[in-house]
Amino acid sequence: MKYLFQFAIICACALAGEVLNRLIPLPVPAMVYGLVVMFALLSLKVIPLAAVEETSMLLISLMAIFLAPMFVALIEIFADLRGVLVPLLVILIVATALTMGITGAVAQVCIGRKGRRR
Repeated sequence: MKYLFQFAIICACALAGEVLNRLIPLPVPAMVYGLVVMFALLSLKVIPLAAVEETSMLLISLMAIFLAPMFVALIEIFADLRGVLVPLLVILIVATALTMGITGAVAQVCIGRKGRRR
């Protein structure tokens, strides 16, 4: 029953994201809004972390199963991707490196601010 309640909270945040997606005319996916809602509720301590932690960890452990259909679709269209495979790989590598660099820089800034407060 505990998992069902935790899953209901996660689904409620996803539903709130869907509602926000329809209300706010920005090209942002509904799940991003849902994640922002969940983050805000957790940050403001409206929802304690323990209220969603176990089910969240279960869903993360099952993520590979959720992504399997996408990988099957990629294998099916691989012949169509051959012409753009090299540019696509370059874009993916550059985007990944940029994301890692920016994330690391932001983490260092956050760690520096946290250290200065103490």
